[in-house]
Amino acid sequence: MRKGSDHVLEHHFTFADSTIFKVFTLPMIAGDPNTALNNPHSIVIDESAARRYFNSTDVIGRTLEVGSNNTPVKITGVIRDMPEQSQFHFSFIRPVIEVSTFNTPQDNDWLSSNYYTYILVQPGTTRAEIQQDVDAVVNLHIGRALQEMFHVSVADLGKAGNHLRYQIFPLIDVHLHSNMSYELEANSNIQFVYIFSVIAVLILLIACVNFMNLSTARSANRAKEVGIRKVAGSTKGHLIIQFLTESILLSLFSLVLAFGIAVLLLPMFNQLAGKSLHPDVLFSGRFLLILLLLVLVVGCLAGSYPAFYLSSFQPIDVLKGKIAAGFKSSWLRSSLVVFQFFISIGLIVSTLVIYRQLHYIRNKEVGFNRDQVLILHDTWALGREGTTNLRKNLLTLAGVTDATVTGDIPTDYAQGRRPLCSHPRHADRQRPQLRPRAISYRLHRHHPQ
Repeated sequence: MRKGSDHVLEHHFTFADSTIFKVFTLPMIAGDPNTALNNPHSIVIDESAARRYFNSTDVIGRTLEVGSNNTPVKITGVIRDMPEQSQFHFSFIRPVIEVSTFNTPQDNDWLSSNYYTYILVQPGTTRAEIQQDVDAVVNLHIGRALQEMFHVSVADLGKAGNHLRYQIFPLIDVHLHSNMSYELEANSNIQFVYIFSVIAVLILLIACVNFMNLSTARSANRAKEVGIRKVAGSTKGHLIIQFLTESILLSLFSLVLAFGIAVLLLPMFNQLAGKSLHPDVLFSGRFLLILLLLVLVVGCLAGSYPAFYLSSFQPIDVLKGKIAAGFKSSWLRSSLVVFQFFISIGLIVSTLVIYRQLHYIRNKEVGFNRDQVLILHDTWALGREGTTNLRKNLLTLAGVTDATVTGDIPTDYAQGRRPLCSHPRHADRQRPQLRPRAISYRLHRHHPQ
């Protein structure tokens, strides 16, 4: 993107069909979503981009210069910034019809892997019904193109143990459940959620056991209270309710204290973990309801043993001093202590194992000094001659040992993700880097570089 006399490299850039505004909720604060991407030389930007380039969101009709050729495009829409929780974040959207003008007819085939396809279905439609329709399209069109290009059918692929398959995938499951390559943004993994949930439950169990042990340890101090209440007419049920209520109130107080600590430490956690969690997440209605239920569960769990234990005291035993002797010989308390140490030692060992693995990854000899290698991206914009001259100039620097030019770096998992025409002299015909939505087997078309 050109801004004044400067050229700015923007990464949040995509080409899309005009129906993107019908499939996704992208509120437009200026412009008409029905016509914003109808013109090949139009562009839709978000609020942040509008303020970054024009210091205003009232930019409909203004012009941006895009690409190495400084192609002028007219702004026809301004959308709100996409939320942090979105699967993708685009600041610039151009019509995909602009790309089609660069493609020769033979490029527009059914084996193209350049586009993500999203399907908006009617309520009540099952996943199996949609997959059946998609399979029909694959067998009819893609199977025919496969036969024409590679002289092999979908059935022949199956006999050889291969397959060409397009699978639909629920959009809300992509972030945590998709194991596909080339997603629009980096995914997380549901296993991480399970692992951290288990760790949280184990730590919570340790806290519950601590509460049980401390409550029973000070039971002798409350023995007289229990005896007096029973003499005054309190039943065992009344005492159980009292002790459980105390435990639940203590759990509720702990929740409020934890909320305050979490809000205060959240900025530091985001900085440490590279996340962008917002405190509003903690105060959502559904999350608060889950926490209140957790308070009841934890309060009842932690207070159950002390409640039943303390309420079982007999006034005559308290006066004879039998409570202390019975408490010291409690096998349940000993079991709880063993259980607590078992969980603690397990967590410590797991932490040490993970630390050693990460230390190994960071310090493993890979055959070169990672601190002495510099990668310059997107030098294709200089053209073939410019790239060659850049390499020659780098070699003249005293601190440079050697330099090379390559289409892919060895550590890039996305090798082969080049456009069909990726040679610098064909830079004006490059296609957008849009990937298939969910495809488990890919046929890569090789072109001379």
